[in-house]
Amino acid sequence: GQADGIAATEGWLEKVGLKVKLRDTGASLDKADEIGAIAEKGGWGLKYNPVPLNAQSVAQIYRDAY
Repeated sequence: GQADGIAATEGWLEKVGLKVKLRDTGASLDKADEIGAIAEKGGWGLKYNPVPLNAQSVAQIYRDAY
């Protein structure tokens, strides 16, 4: 299923040395709200994204990727 494909992709990325999670890149979780606010203020891409996004949703995506 889809979960198996995601797990396989993540496993391959780790095997070839690519970072899968933001925490692995040295990113800071406490910056999620700040990043969301910056994205909402200056991110023209949020306006044209197929799924409506705002500061809170961007911050949640950041947290989920952490």
